Amino acid sequence: MAGSTDSMASLRNAARNRFEAGEEAWQLDPEAWKYTRISEFLPETPLLDRTDRESPLKEEFTEVDHPLADLNLWQLRQVSLIPGEGEASSRFVKFEPLGCEFEARRLVIHAPAHSRLQVVECGATAAAMHNLVVQVRLDEGASLKHFRLSGAHGRSWTLIDAHLGRHTSYELAGLVCGPTRERIECRLNLEGEGARLETRHLLVAQDTERSDLQLGIKHAAANTHSRHLVKTLAADRSRLTVRGRVHIESGCPGTDADLNIRNLMLGDACRVNAKPELEIYTDDVACSHGTTFAELDAEQLFYLSSRGIAKRSARELLLKAFAAECLFKDEDLQDLNSEALTRVEALAA
Repeated sequence: MAGSTDSMASLRNAARNRFEAGEEAWQLDPEAWKYTRISEFLPETPLLDRTDRESPLKEEFTEVDHPLADLNLWQLRQVSLIPGEGEASSRFVKFEPLGCEFEARRLVIHAPAHSRLQVVECGATAAAMHNLVVQVRLDEGASLKHFRLSGAHGRSWTLIDAHLGRHTSYELAGLVCGPTRERIECRLNLEGEGARLETRHLLVAQDTERSDLQLGIKHAAANTHSRHLVKTLAADRSRLTVRGRVHIESGCPGTDADLNIRNLMLGDACRVNAKPELEIYTDDVACSHGTTFAELDAEQLFYLSSRGIAKRSARELLLKAFAAECLFKDEDLQDLNSEALTRVEALAA
């Protein structure tokens, strides 16, 4: 829908009506909200009526079926559009303060046919509440590398809604490091034959921080391929939740999917809830999933100590080795890796 004032007022009004219908009308999935309350991501202060204000939206975007996405559309203050340009392009997105307690943003990423696009997204914000919807569309033959570093002082909710066309490739890598409360929901749809998807996420939490990652992967075409790796590091009284759900629709032979969740727990007071799921409605597929829980290996610590390495340094080495597989591989992104590794090092104390 084009971004004129009239059309935006209509969209905002519809979103507001759906949101204000309340939790009974939202039909939330109890399993998806088992360990996190939606009230944690609702603003505590009265909202402004933005239905008649001019929007920065300049191009088409898709409505997303989610109550917090309706809240995003109703209160939308900033829209960033990233169309791919030419054969290859790269964009860096860093959110600047909007000067309000509740920040609602939307990021639209469109990779046109046969383009190669890289997007680096730095989502840190000092706002009390951050609400972000990221919309991704890959046309036939397009390739997208999407790197995310998230972190905030308050509470943050993010929805990534991605649609992959024929013979596309989408790499999504996220480092989740330390908001007080954070929830990331990924709706990743492989809709074209031959689409390929790879996701990697590292979640690091300490003190009383809580993060919740919900991965929803839908294979809706034949010969699609996906790989998903999540690693968590929990310390102190932190709480981490990871739910990965791979859904393969009927009539999708040749699907190949793997989901792996690995959890490292540092202490008895932290908690990690991890649940991988497979839902398969077709034959001739290759699918696997699993999760593991562990503590730092005492034998490895002893070996490093016997070689003259101090106890804290030994713990740092093992923690960094555990996290390494989920770090950004590109040399240009090592500064972002350093921010995540600083958080990892803090867990060695």
